[in-house]
Amino acid sequence: MSKFDLYEQEQINKIKYFWKDWGKYIISIFIIIATGYLANFFWNSYNQKQEASVAQLYMQFNEALQNKDVKNVYVITNELEKKYSKNELTILASIKAAVLAYNNKEFDLAIKFLLWASTNTSDKGMESIAKLRLASIYIDQRKFDKALSVLLEKHEPSFDAAYLSTKGDLYIAKGDLVKAREAYKEALQKSSANGGATELLQLKIDVLGG
Repeated sequence: MSKFDLYEQEQINKIKYFWKDWGKYIISIFIIIATGYLANFFWNSYNQKQEASVAQLYMQFNEALQNKDVKNVYVITNELEKKYSKNELTILASIKAAVLAYNNKEFDLAIKFLLWASTNTSDKGMESIAKLRLASIYIDQRKFDKALSVLLEKHEPSFDAAYLSTKGDLYIAKGDLVKAREAYKEALQKSSANGGATELLQLKIDVLGG
């Protein structure tokens, strides 16, 4: 393990406190980044002609999700995956179920849903979202090689900033401040000029000394 001088150790400690205080907010930012895409995707999928059984199951899924009926959410998701694996509403349900599992600290289940979604969807944007969430979980589990492998895979260009920011988080977790700062700066260049994601990236860079 590499040794850090006093300044570097101080910066690492700052990042640790930063992550402790802002970790949940950072995770929420990634969800916000994907919200626009998801909303558009869902609207298009909803307006496409769907089999009545798929639509009914998905409605039951959303009701269970809104009612915080965790067990039923998982049961319906598994049923959708088994019966309608090529339907994009199933992909959306799997990603939503993964978020629920993550929030309930059921990390292995969240990984299962995300892996399924990323390998079964034909939509590159949905695949990018699933893999981004997957990489974040691997970082939490300190499975850095797996996380980096996912982040280096091809994804939709519109997600470049989110992928680079997550790569920065990976290097922070590993204690590599130089690579983390580089990743955050590159992410900032790729991000929109406005919005909470840009502000958060700048905050991360500032914490690392600019």
